[in-house]
Amino acid sequence: MFLSPRHADIVAMAKENGRVTVEDLAGHFGVSPQTIRKDLNDLCNQRHLTRIHGGALFPSGIENV
Repeated sequence: MFLSPRHADIVAMAKENGRVTVEDLAGHFGVSPQTIRKDLNDLCNQRHLTRIHGGALFPSGIENV
């Protein structure tokens, strides 16, 4: 599945830090929080990240069954 450069950077940042926040990402990329929320929702729908209030987590690989 192809990721845009910004989406790939968001996933890499989440992997490195364990989590990312809307506020930090909006400032880092110079876009609106609404744009970042849409990006995070897209990435979560594709199962790259797990959405939390105010940001997203890099999934641990362990899911509740």
